[in-house]
Amino acid sequence: MHTANTKQVRAIVRGLGVAYTNDMWGSYTWTDKCKDENMRRVCFRISEMDTDETVRKVNEALFLAGFTNKARVTNSTGCRHITYSTGGAYLRIKAAFGA
Repeated sequence: MHTANTKQVRAIVRGLGVAYTNDMWGSYTWTDKCKDENMRRVCFRISEMDTDETVRKVNEALFLAGFTNKARVTNSTGCRHITYSTGGAYLRIKAAFGA
């Protein structure tokens, strides 16, 4: 088993259909830098409902594909003035970069 790269992580999560897609306000997926220059954290905006089930599905799919990556959920409570919505849930998965 090995670590999936950013493209593989994106493909798995999109294939499961658990992340929001792009709209007029921008992308619901992005990549954050990690302390390790060879790693990136792939982030997806997800529904705040059933976050535990979403993490379970993604972790299971990663495991079945032979990867050691683990998904986790973080939450935001800020206010987005443009859309008048508050916060959200984000799926974050650490992945290999440049592989």
